[in-house]
Amino acid sequence: MSQVCHLEQQAKQGDANAQYMLALKYIEKDQLDKAFELALAAAKYGHREARFYIGNSLFYGRGIDIDQEKSIFWYLKAAQQGHLAAMMRVAQIFDYGCGQKEDKQEAAHWYSIAAKRGYVAAQSRLGDLYVSGQGVRQDEVQAFHWYLRAARSEGDAFINAMKVALCYEVGIGVRQNIEMGVRWYRIAAEKGHKDAAFYLGKLKRAIKRYYLATEKAHRGDPAAQYQLGRMFEAGILVNKNRGIALAWYQRAAKQGYEEAQFAINMIDELKVDNPFQVLSVQLEPSYVKLREKNIK
Repeated sequence: MSQVCHLEQQAKQGDANAQYMLALKYIEKDQLDKAFELALAAAKYGHREARFYIGNSLFYGRGIDIDQEKSIFWYLKAAQQGHLAAMMRVAQIFDYGCGQKEDKQEAAHWYSIAAKRGYVAAQSRLGDLYVSGQGVRQDEVQAFHWYLRAARSEGDAFINAMKVALCYEVGIGVRQNIEMGVRWYRIAAEKGHKDAAFYLGKLKRAIKRYYLATEKAHRGDPAAQYQLGRMFEAGILVNKNRGIALAWYQRAAKQGYEEAQFAINMIDELKVDNPFQVLSVQLEPSYVKLREKNIK
């Protein structure tokens, strides 16, 4: 007896695994209508993979007319049995409102389950939701946590490496660390991200300008002092610190630099007992620590 005949006999007896295996045989022959019938029978008996297949068939119209509203029923059945791809699909359906009313909270629920089980795409999207506060309480620390987990597991992919790099560069959910930003941009570039090399080069040039401005500012250059003030006020390459920004603005203003005086006037209700005291650490700033090899 051939394998197909054996599967057919078992399928007629209600063997869900045989029904699904036989469905796969029909898929190979591109007989999707027969494959759907057999997979549906297996799905009704509780076969997890068959349930996911039926969900896909209804969602995309494989062997049956498209019915995205019905597809969620089978995706949910498979997801509730621990099928990771089904969990992701359920999350996406609620996330983007495909055949169902958009529900970011329900999407976040399923992304979270899949993310905790190591599904990289779910980890990445869950991070996005934490950044935006959609479906979850906005939490940049959680966002960074999931971006980093995804980046460490994404293999040859690079999108999460870019997200981690940006978090380190700007200070999203993690203390700003330009050295780590450079490292992750380099990882993304090595994996082939077209923009990573551009951002890496741009960041390195900005770092060089920062150190040059720091040296000039300590030598008394008012333009450089004003530039550092702006960087600290806005958090460009350094942790945002309006106290240090004010101190540099005041140094530049004392030399008649009009833009610095205007910047001082724009800083409201800033309480700094001795703004010049904070400048003692700025020749080799604790905010940005980079090894020489990272800025060459």
